[in-house]
Amino acid sequence: MSEPSAQGIRAVLDTNVLVRGLTRATGPSRQILEALVDARAFKLVTSTEILAELGDVLQRPAFQRHVEFSDFEIMRAIRGLRRVAQFVPGAYLELRAVPTDPDDNLVVACALEGGANYIVTDDRRDLLPLKVIRVGGYHPVQVVSPRGFLRLLGR
Repeated sequence: MSEPSAQGIRAVLDTNVLVRGLTRATGPSRQILEALVDARAFKLVTSTEILAELGDVLQRPAFQRHVEFSDFEIMRAIRGLRRVAQFVPGAYLELRAVPTDPDDNLVVACALEGGANYIVTDDRRDLLPLKVIRVGGYHPVQVVSPRGFLRLLGR
């Protein structure tokens, strides 16, 4: 499978990558968000469900004990992502591509609906082991770590 050019890269960022990118000053997830916002190095593909999960995670009391995010900051972060993302309708709900965690099927469905080349995740248990997702009628989607995605972007 040939690698798309940087401008042709379309990626879904799993919630864990979005959370780390928004809450840490450094690291691969933060660099990915900077590449998206500052350099437009790739096209973010997302769905309402993924951004709703992001808001939910950022508001959880267990999370708020470690990193305090106000409701305003959460809304501002989600609004910023909405401005740079392509949204998919989220209609492909019957997908069963991730047998070990059905909740991750939303991420895969988003990638398929949006024609993404990559899913970027730190989920070493459920998503990363899949490596490539093949579903009839859609082009394959590679599942990569944040560090791997940065290499693809040449960063």
